[in-house]
Amino acid sequence: MKKTFQQEFLHSLNDSYDFYLNNKIKREELITAFSRLKSSDPFSPRLNEWLLNFYQQNKETFIFTDTDEFDGKNIRQSLLRQVERYQKTGKILVWTGASDKTIFGENPSGINGNWAFRCFHELIHTSKQLGFDFAGESMVCSIQCSILPVDWVLERELIQIEIIGQNQYFNVHKCFLDDQRRFAIDYMMDPEKAIFTRQ
Repeated sequence: MKKTFQQEFLHSLNDSYDFYLNNKIKREELITAFSRLKSSDPFSPRLNEWLLNFYQQNKETFIFTDTDEFDGKNIRQSLLRQVERYQKTGKILVWTGASDKTIFGENPSGINGNWAFRCFHELIHTSKQLGFDFAGESMVCSIQCSILPVDWVLERELIQIEIIGQNQYFNVHKCFLDDQRRFAIDYMMDPEKAIFTRQ
């Protein structure tokens, strides 16, 4: 028996609602699972693996440092200094501080996952000469997300929270987060609350 347009439409609505409900439940389960992870566990092992591979392929470019050269009072000069160094030496300094309590956890085999993420992030900033203001960070975020596999929806969301979400928090509170892992979980549950609630 042939279905009418209305029957097909109603069936499609039902399927869409089931899809929404199933994803909502899966998302809630995922957020709960993140809350239970040890601080050394990454939120996405495959993202960590991707970042570590990226680092290994480009490690000659990066120099890790415990000195943060970023000048919040002159962000334009911070970028120009980094771009100039890269053009002269082919090297990018990557700050290693504030790398605990991140979504990347710890990597017992060597390079910290957050450091590998920063390498990826700083290379985009520097090679594309994109500033450290909100517009520049947004563009870097979009580029980073576009480089990841297209079906990595969670990983793209995590990167957006890491860059855009943390910038939103900073713009409201004028300070950096204490616990980036907690912020990512809070943001996934309720972005507005995460942004406006000071840690």
